[in-house]
Amino acid sequence: MDCTPLAYPIILIHGWTDNPTASGTFKVIEKQLTQSGVHFFVPEVSRFGSVEERAQLLIKDMARVYNKGHQVHLIGHSMGGVVARAIAGQDNLPFTVLTVTTLGTPNRGLRYLDLLPTLDGNSEEAQTIRGIFGTDFGGLCNLSTKFMKEFNQKIPNNPRVKYFTWAGQIVLPTVSYAPHWIIVGRFYTKSDGIVGVETASWGDDLGPGTHLGTVPGLTHSSIVCNEVFVKSLPHLRAAELGSTAPVEKVSGSIKVQLARRVVGHTDALQGRLSAWKDRKRHGSQDSNAGYAFDAAEGYKYGTKPTGAIDYHCKC
Repeated sequence: MDCTPLAYPIILIHGWTDNPTASGTFKVIEKQLTQSGVHFFVPEVSRFGSVEERAQLLIKDMARVYNKGHQVHLIGHSMGGVVARAIAGQDNLPFTVLTVTTLGTPNRGLRYLDLLPTLDGNSEEAQTIRGIFGTDFGGLCNLSTKFMKEFNQKIPNNPRVKYFTWAGQIVLPTVSYAPHWIIVGRFYTKSDGIVGVETASWGDDLGPGTHLGTVPGLTHSSIVCNEVFVKSLPHLRAAELGSTAPVEKVSGSIKVQLARRVVGHTDALQGRLSAWKDRKRHGSQDSNAGYAFDAAEGYKYGTKPTGAIDYHCKC
């Protein structure tokens, strides 16, 4: 794959509880980007905080990396997609958001989370709970249908941003997601084991945007894969050129589904191994720090849990 025509950086935003520096969530995508010399930034923001908390931390971190006028593509996995939308919907950003692509993101919330008590990630009570347990669960409650209904009304589409979505769907039973699927299946007949297809898919109710595909065989974790990324690239390129690209048909054959499952497990294991090797190779002592990559300077790791790094894109 040749990413050279992609002129602007990609920001890869992790989901709830994830730590991409340690988990290697985006490593399969990073491999393609590094080989093509495309700049990217993988921030590490509050793993358990609210959407607002995460968005503000990330805007601050991105402002350290990208100067005024820089255009960027935001790709968010799960809750990271909501954070990407929250950022793109704000005015007077120190950078310009060109596209937002969500992978397995509950854009309309998750029905089963409506059963949880509401917590505000910025409240005094939540901070106390965070100090005791290491989490306030505020971010998780931000994914309820009630919260997302208010979010979608409060944060409308930015007309200058192109929005794209992807959804995974478990069709054949999978052992690793069986417990999740049993619970989630009571609320969504089609899901990736965590997020229902209907809440992950873009629709007219969310404003202008494009659902690029529902991929049979991909779970909530394996939706971050090379197949989805490669099929997203033409749309990111087209957005840079002020045009549109056709939506490619997604295969749902049993053979392809099984292949996706094997590749997904393999990529997950290789991602964790790559993350460990990269930290060792680049001397990162903080597994909670974000990192960036540029073809001329290679990887640069941060020194703060928020992902802040002394690094400026030369794009």
